[in-house]
Amino acid sequence: MRYEDNDVVLRSRGDVVARILSGAVEAAPDPTIRPHWQIHFTVDDVEAAARAARAHGGTAHQQGLGSTEAILTEPDGARFFVAARREV
Repeated sequence: MRYEDNDVVLRSRGDVVARILSGAVEAAPDPTIRPHWQIHFTVDDVEAAARAARAHGGTAHQQGLGSTEAILTEPDGARFFVAARREV
């Protein structure tokens, strides 16, 4: 665990696995700007993870084909991030 900028960042073997963002006012109606954890998973295939999320009723937001990261949202609205596993 380290403090990076204004965030608390948890790393495992150099990969970010979780981050807590300070966000804005805790009572803000938009949960994306309140303090919250961003959970990160490393995966072998970001495209496959995105397809699996969609196949199970979730969504996937990617920067384009062959993207190394995606934001996945499960059917109830919880969000998490997947990133391509790096060679160490």
